[in-house]
Amino acid sequence: MIVVMKKSDFGQVGRKPRIDFACERHGSYRRHNYDIAQNLEGHSYAGRLTEKGTSILVNMAKKHVRPKEISYTLKQNDDTNVSTMRHVYNACQKFRLKEQAGRTQMQQLMNRLVENKYIEWHRTYMETNIVQDLFWAHPYLVDLLRAFSRVIIMDCTYKTNRYRLPLLEIRASSYEGH
Repeated sequence: MIVVMKKSDFGQVGRKPRIDFACERHGSYRRHNYDIAQNLEGHSYAGRLTEKGTSILVNMAKKHVRPKEISYTLKQNDDTNVSTMRHVYNACQKFRLKEQAGRTQMQQLMNRLVENKYIEWHRTYMETNIVQDLFWAHPYLVDLLRAFSRVIIMDCTYKTNRYRLPLLEIRASSYEGH
């Protein structure tokens, strides 16, 4: 079994500092009647990732590898690894939050476009600095467009139902001079 710190009190005026310990599995400090575990799989303390495991997880998460495959790789590289999928999910979430560094989703997107050398163009409303129009394309796709200029495929399905806004809107001005 693993004993963890349940709560602590630094002590205020007239009170002594104290720490309450508890069994990680049960959550209180009363007696338990279950057998001692033969392995520590599922215990949060034992499932912590090592520095090497964390670096493997970060590298794989950057490449958008599925958490199931990350967990498999971690267990292959370390025979003593008893982390669960929950540990992997939590570590991936912690990495993503750290990577965002307080930026909004739009700031994160613009940053990624620059990092990955995408061709990007945007227009904002002057008064509010809100993005009005945004276009991006991978440089390789621009080369393909130059080679095959008669075929264009555009994907405009990203969360259109969630925001009820079209992602792709093409306007053509008509000329009625005749």
